[in-house]
Amino acid sequence: MSTATYPASPAATILDRMADAFRSGSPQQLADCFAVDGVLVHPMFGHVDGRAGILAAESGLFEAFIDIGFEVRRLIVGDDWSAAHYVISARQCRDIPLPTGDIVVNRGTRIELVGVELFRLNPDGLIAESHRYQDPGVMFGALMSGADLNVAPLHPAALVTPDGVVPDARGSVEAVKQAYETADLAGIADRYAPDGVLVHPMAGVLVGREAIVGAEGMLVSCFSDVEFRIERVIQNGWWAAAELTVTATHTAALPTPDGGVIEPTGRRIVDPVVQIFRLAPDGRMAYAERIFDTAALIRSLLT
Repeated sequence: MSTATYPASPAATILDRMADAFRSGSPQQLADCFAVDGVLVHPMFGHVDGRAGILAAESGLFEAFIDIGFEVRRLIVGDDWSAAHYVISARQCRDIPLPTGDIVVNRGTRIELVGVELFRLNPDGLIAESHRYQDPGVMFGALMSGADLNVAPLHPAALVTPDGVVPDARGSVEAVKQAYETADLAGIADRYAPDGVLVHPMAGVLVGREAIVGAEGMLVSCFSDVEFRIERVIQNGWWAAAELTVTATHTAALPTPDGGVIEPTGRRIVDPVVQIFRLAPDGRMAYAERIFDTAALIRSLLT
């Protein structure tokens, strides 16, 4: 199933192959989407080299799930890199051993997980390099509790296509970088349309500048010496994806999604982040969805 339509391109072809691999429950088909020397940067497995390594890494997860679905929400095709926004759904069918030695017991839990895949192709149309963004901590939390995990439908703001001249997305990302690095909350708010929507992995769906800057202000207040490195901006029409590396020092109490608080640790964190967004005609963000590994961020502060 797919909610997205996108024109034919080598990126669309490989995305369709990836979708078929997940729906077929075939890690081999997924690995075959990669070049022999392809690279996958994975939120659970880290930097995985080569088709054989990718097959080995993916096989364990494929074996633990059945009834796998892959819903494409959007494909953004750039000059060199492309970005696919999707939802994977599946039902657990086996116990899952974790690197910590813990076992995620099979309860038949059904999960849905949003993901973004940033990828570039080689001349043969296979994936030379892919960076996968998901929040696996949310998934494992659901599996360990036995509670089904459902993703909310796309917000209506994600389905709008404006008229007019398309602005340059990179300018908006550069402005966001400047605002965060200077803890300029007004500047952060100004990068969103007045009725803009931000889907945030820790704060949920935020509608309007006031809600957005309230949640962002909480995070900004918890960290200092913030550095934003823009890895790449991929744009196709009104839609874009920005891949960022955020580095910051934890200097104030940080509320966690479970209602707890992490007291300041003074630790320097490095957090890879991707944001998919639609521009308004004035260049501000009308809709944005941010994805990063919240569990990895919290773990880096506690261990």
